[in-house]
Amino acid sequence: MSLVILKKLPKSAIVETFKPEPKAFWFLDSITPNSKISLTKLGSLDQKEKNYNLLPSLASRVLLLTLAKANLDLNSSSSICGYNLQSWQWEKIRRQSQGFSHATLKAFFNGILKADMMLKTGTTNLDQESLASLLLIKYLKV
Repeated sequence: MSLVILKKLPKSAIVETFKPEPKAFWFLDSITPNSKISLTKLGSLDQKEKNYNLLPSLASRVLLLTLAKANLDLNSSSSICGYNLQSWQWEKIRRQSQGFSHATLKAFFNGILKADMMLKTGTTNLDQESLASLLLIKYLKV
């Protein structure tokens, strides 16, 4: 809400902001070599979050995990990804990457790209949530 609009409100008015819970980020933060936790968080997303940018967001997170696993620094990783990461975000990603092997992250990333291509070319009848679930089961331990 702009400052001009706020100044026009009566002094007795109370302006509150209600932000939705960041469940998509909770899901991305939950990705570990144990797929049970990630599958639970995936199931907690609402339908809008599941159908919007699920696979691209997952690909972005796995790319960041791969960069962190390769011991790249914050500036290099931000440059590769094309957006600025905050130091607290990068530390979180670095901690998250520790449980993964390079081979698992590479296979997982390739699987996400294939699934995304299948969606975009219409070669699958599955939705993003189903594909993401299958990817978690295939590439992460159960």
